[in-house]
Amino acid sequence: MKRFSHVIALVLLLQLTVGCAVLSKKECEQVNWSQEGYNTGFNERNSEKVLGYYREHCGQEYGIHPDLRSFDEAHKRGVEALCTREGGYKYGSRGGVYAGSCKKEKEDEFFIGYQRGQSIYMTTQIRDLQSEVKVLKSELDSKQSQINDLKSENDDLRRKVNN
Repeated sequence: MKRFSHVIALVLLLQLTVGCAVLSKKECEQVNWSQEGYNTGFNERNSEKVLGYYREHCGQEYGIHPDLRSFDEAHKRGVEALCTREGGYKYGSRGGVYAGSCKKEKEDEFFIGYQRGQSIYMTTQIRDLQSEVKVLKSELDSKQSQINDLKSENDDLRRKVNN
């Protein structure tokens, strides 16, 4: 029994150890810092949090550090791409929530696209929810029919017992 508990403890320890390595060394080595920077800028993610994540999981674990120059240059391009009519449309149509990354002089163009994109996103969401409601109503009707059948069976059984 004692040996069995040691085996269980060892398995749990291994699971915890494996669970700690979020990124593999190979994944850390293959990060495209330009692409990561661009995506971070375009998606209005906090660059310090993104870089902190990589510093923690790649730098501390494997000694692999972000290429800050590539990341920062691409981050600026990502924000610039976001702050256009087309960028606003893409961002809005994916359901992005604007966090104020665009300079004031670029916001008007961004919002023209963003509002069109948000409209499409909301329309899609409404359609999806309406479909889900139809499915749930159908399931509810089916369950109600089952309940009615069971009540009928129960009534029949009571009549038989009482006669």
